[in-house]
Amino acid sequence: MPLAQRAILDCHALAKEISDRADQAVCHAVGQACAVVHTAGHAMGYPLYDLTSILFRLGMEDGVKAVEARKQEYIDRLLYWGAHVGEYQGTWADFMLR
Repeated sequence: MPLAQRAILDCHALAKEISDRADQAVCHAVGQACAVVHTAGHAMGYPLYDLTSILFRLGMEDGVKAVEARKQEYIDRLLYWGAHVGEYQGTWADFMLR
């Protein structure tokens, strides 16, 4: 875990070195997604930063449709895996099965 934690913190630190706000949000999204191995509470960080990066990249006017589309992708994936969890060939983290 210490090695993973260091890499996760490095993702967040990289965001401080980047001037583009959309790219900063992507770095934070990756850090949050990876941090799920540490605690389930980080799971919401990925989509929040991912959606934020879309708005920074496209602006509010053009970004709303893209955010809505990405949000629907998240919903579709959650519903799919909720119905097909037994088909997954990998290993789920314990907190994902609650």
